[in-house]
Amino acid sequence: VVSECAERIRPGGAALAAYLAARDGREVTLITGVGDDPAGRALRELLEPWLNLVPLPLTGTVPEKTRVLAQDRPVVRLDRGGGRVREATDEARDVLR
Repeated sequence: VVSECAERIRPGGAALAAYLAARDGREVTLITGVGDDPAGRALRELLEPWLNLVPLPLTGTVPEKTRVLAQDRPVVRLDRGGGRVREATDEARDVLR
């Protein structure tokens, strides 16, 4: 039996690197796919206070990885979601110029 004790939400991959740089006081713009699913909304809430987020439309959902720990050691990881970025937006193109 596994009882949920705590939940920590944090970005991964490029979003984590951007978040850490922004938290360190650097000016950061992140162009990435973000869905309108619960995980996508949580990601936006976490990132937007710290950096300029330029979301690209996403087909599907933001990938999520849930780790189950026992005595601070990983027992299992559950992966869910995943999507593909659609076309670049005008906003993303403007930022890249």
